Amino acid sequence: MKKSPLILALILGCCAGCAPRYRVTLINGETITARGRPKLNDEGTRYTIVNNHGEKTEIAAGRVREIAPAAVAKKSSEFNYNPAP
Repeated sequence: MKKSPLILALILGCCAGCAPRYRVTLINGETITARGRPKLNDEGTRYTIVNNHGEKTEIAAGRVREIAPAAVAKKSSEFNYNPAP
C-alpha cells in the first residue's frame, strides 16, 4: 500500500517534463522540431513555435507546408520536392 503513492509520484515526475514534439516542414523543405503544437495567431498569418532550446520563433503561415507530430511526420525526402540548385 505504501508503494502506490511512491510509484505514482515517480510516474508523474517522469511525465512532467515531457512535451509532445511536432515537426514543422516549410515549403523550402527545411524542418523545425517544435516543443508543443505551434500556435497560429488571431489573424491567421504567423505561427509561434517554441524550439527544443525553449526559444520562441515566429514563422509566416504561408511558409508552412505541414505540422505533424514528430513520430508520424513525413521526412522531407518523401515530399518529392527538389529545390533548384
